Amino acid sequence: MNYRERDPGWLGTTGAHWQEIIKRADDIRTLKDRGCAIEALQVEHDAIELILNHLGEAVLSGASRTEVIENLNASIDFCGTHFADEEGFMRKISYAHLDAHILAHRYLLAKFVAARRSASGEGLPLATLDTVDLLHQFHEHVKTYDVAAQPLFRDAPIAHAAADPTQLPG
Repeated sequence: MNYRERDPGWLGTTGAHWQEIIKRADDIRTLKDRGCAIEALQVEHDAIELILNHLGEAVLSGASRTEVIENLNASIDFCGTHFADEEGFMRKISYAHLDAHILAHRYLLAKFVAARRSASGEGLPLATLDTVDLLHQFHEHVKTYDVAAQPLFRDAPIAHAAADPTQLPG
């Protein structure tokens, strides 16, 4: 577990969108504690989507470099955590296409890091294009790799929540 999973107060920024992100981090932690791998992975996807949407809004609204970088840092951290969780789960179920999935994760994370570097330097205006590209790349990854693996995930005996859905966060 990384620092941001232990203490979502790292965000240091107030506002409804950060509170939504903190809520998702809490939900992920709760699901992981209950051994609900599939549900945790889905909430991680939702959290990344939420962060990327906020990143896009921040860039389009002319937010400060600091705010854009905070959003990029959050997206990198959530992606890194999600990718590690997903790869670990895939190892447990002996997923046949794990190597290709890991390469896709590395490629996608490199795109996020490149956008972060661009925003940190003189390239903040380019962050607008990077943001649109990051959201597109994330959607393509989910559509190409994650959706293909979902039937295997659903059949994995170790992955599901308790039979009572009221016990799930949210």
